[in-house]
Amino acid sequence: MRLSASEFPGHLATNTSTLHYMVGREPFLVQDSCDLVLENARSVGELEVHRFEIATDSDWGDPIGAVRSGSLFSARKLVELHLLRAPGSRDKKAPEHLKQSFSDVGEECLVVFRCGKWDRSHARAPWFKLIDRLGTIVLCEPLQGRQERTWVEQRAKTLGVKMTGSALEVLCAQSEGNPAAALQELQKLSILFSGRGESVTQEALAILDTRRATVFQVVDSAIEGDARRMQDNWQAMRRDGSQGDSIGTLAVLAAVLRQAHQHARASRPPNLWGTRKRSIPALVERHTVRGIERLIREASLVDAVQKGAIRGDPWEATERLLLDVASDRQSRLESEFKWARIEF
Repeated sequence: MRLSASEFPGHLATNTSTLHYMVGREPFLVQDSCDLVLENARSVGELEVHRFEIATDSDWGDPIGAVRSGSLFSARKLVELHLLRAPGSRDKKAPEHLKQSFSDVGEECLVVFRCGKWDRSHARAPWFKLIDRLGTIVLCEPLQGRQERTWVEQRAKTLGVKMTGSALEVLCAQSEGNPAAALQELQKLSILFSGRGESVTQEALAILDTRRATVFQVVDSAIEGDARRMQDNWQAMRRDGSQGDSIGTLAVLAAVLRQAHQHARASRPPNLWGTRKRSIPALVERHTVRGIERLIREASLVDAVQKGAIRGDPWEATERLLLDVASDRQSRLESEFKWARIEF
């Protein structure tokens, strides 16, 4: 059986499968799925745990022995195998090892495989089909949209945290697809609301909001056109930041705008790296060359506000510029100070 990481907590609560295979590009979800199996097994009694790393065929001996031998110290045991390299689609020895190890495993032994790299060609491999038939395969890919909400909701249930629908939406928005951050918040809520018998509300989350944001997170969300995320990050940074954060934000944003202008005007645009390969061309398309030039002029006005040459609140002026970058609206900043002039 194949499941997503968001489906696995609910499945584990009602299923007694003794073989699990965790794989995917999201290492935290791989680890969290393994931890769920361990916690679930320990909740019903003492458990003996064995962990092995498998890199070559010669590493299978000890794990096979651990699976087939009886437990010395408890009624049940868990054997976790970390595959440093997933068997190839033509690997004929892996299915044989699996048959030797798991074809007749009893309920007293739980076996968990974990592997980071996932390739669709694995689905055609004999060893993958064998695990699919004998146990549960959990595909741990980055959470998006509905999957993220389902995962947060399931993990909240496993931790005994009751949440309203609006609180779930807020927590998902705050974590921004980061399952580690979401789980950390849920663990904190499980402690704060333990034994109170009440649901966590959106208002309670707002009071407990302790998120942190960096200058680069603010600027990245602005140039990507995500105004809501930009404002959330901006408020988080402003809540406990100094005036230096406002200055640093403007410095980074001005550098990005100059880079976008160079990209738009050059006959051979310079190379872009990382997320900028996608976000800067999108920024140019959203604003056009003239729009980028207008934003650079606005940045000079905000710089003057920060230096005290123009009366105004540095935080508010910087936020207005960020909103202009995140959207395609025409700001009034430049019209308010017609004397400012920048040559390109």
